Amino acid sequence: MTEPATSDEVRAAAYRVRHDVGKAARFSAPKESEGDAERLRERLARDLLGARRAEGKTLSLPEVFDAVAAAEGELLARAGLGAPLDAVARGVERVRALLPRLPALDGNDLARLDEATRDVARAASELLRLARGGGSA
Repeated sequence: MTEPATSDEVRAAAYRVRHDVGKAARFSAPKESEGDAERLRERLARDLLGARRAEGKTLSLPEVFDAVAAAEGELLARAGLGAPLDAVARGVERVRALLPRLPALDGNDLARLDEATRDVARAASELLRLARGGGSA
């Protein structure tokens, strides 16, 4: 039988999602949009293709999410935070769908990818807020 998670463990798991995934998704994003497709493409490549470096590897944002979800997903689900984690996952799936085509994306698709990163960051922040006791999921 699995031990019930402590609130500190749940908060730490949610913080990891927000930090490792949500923050990384918008790591170098300016407050105002770049306004130039090539500058946006370069920033998205930096943030999404190089979201984390570990053990000599560079991981993309979807890869980081996969690792964090594998490590923390069950604990968050047991704590009633499965739906907010699913919201993060939906944003990451939008990133995952567009990221392989990043070099060829047109301006509209670049904007869609950028919006997906906003959604990931918002959902990860909401997950952490709920884990800290900010209301029900």
